[in-house]
Amino acid sequence: MLMAFTQGPLSLYAFRGFLGFAESGLFPGVMLLLSLWFPFSYRARYNAMFNYAVPISYIFASLISGAILELNGVFGISGWKWLFILEGLPPVILGIVGIFYLTDRPQQASWLSTAQRNWLTSALERDAKATGVVHAEGVLRTITKPMVLLFGLCNFGLFCGLASLFPWLPQIIKSFGLPNSQVGFVTAIPPVAGLIGMIALSRHSDHVGERFYYAAMTFVIAAAGFAMAAFSTSPVWIIIGFMVANVGVYGTQAVFWTIPQSYMSRQSAPGAIGLVSTIGSIGGATIPIVIGRAKDASGSFTTGFLVVTGVLLVAAALVLIARTQLVKE
Repeated sequence: MLMAFTQGPLSLYAFRGFLGFAESGLFPGVMLLLSLWFPFSYRARYNAMFNYAVPISYIFASLISGAILELNGVFGISGWKWLFILEGLPPVILGIVGIFYLTDRPQQASWLSTAQRNWLTSALERDAKATGVVHAEGVLRTITKPMVLLFGLCNFGLFCGLASLFPWLPQIIKSFGLPNSQVGFVTAIPPVAGLIGMIALSRHSDHVGERFYYAAMTFVIAAAGFAMAAFSTSPVWIIIGFMVANVGVYGTQAVFWTIPQSYMSRQSAPGAIGLVSTIGSIGGATIPIVIGRAKDASGSFTTGFLVVTGVLLVAAALVLIARTQLVKE
């Protein structure tokens, strides 16, 4: 919401830096919290439930941002300022509610019965024993393990996919001559596909109990979607390519994170999940620059999307290498 008060470059950088600082702990914090609440056989679907927010926000942003911008001049406030104010207010309200409502662990939840708390705690303890993470390790030792660094590189690839799903599509669709009134609706189609795919893939992963091979598969699906978009010459095939990419990326988001959640001790998990998330965010920060410069140099998105394709395929291979490393340990 502070972004609405931007007056120039310095305030823009300051407020955007504050935003990045604030949001950097949200995702890894939620992934850690979910691992303390949901047994192994439920984690993909509830990771997905949290991550529904991403495609749903893209869908709503495509549909309502234009209308919010039409508020330009209301109470003397510019439309772009209304965008930050109205889209920033709900998280502030939810954050305040969460402070008083959410608890760290099931043992602290007064809204569960004693039997429910005991069942959930026992299930989480069984999972810890089954995945071999009963013994605690120091945070420094954990974050320097090859397995954790491999998870971080996998997440780097995942963030490259995430950061490439939405920013470029409106520009591409508009280049085919569609009016602005239709661009928003067309660009909302791939996130809908991603939402449906994430629900189906996460539940199936929970059902079969497979994580590593499943995450590698969803990485490959995402890569295939970006490859289709790279070579498509019509809006229909570009939309189809982005639909496939959305299914793969969001499916990976749900399934991949069950691995860092499940294969580290509770004491070392916070530091390890934080490192994995940090390495991933580097990918999210760098890939838009790569795609943008490739677009400026070549005049098309083909090269940039092929780079994303390659990174996702490498990430798929790294998931399998991480599995091999875990088996050795």
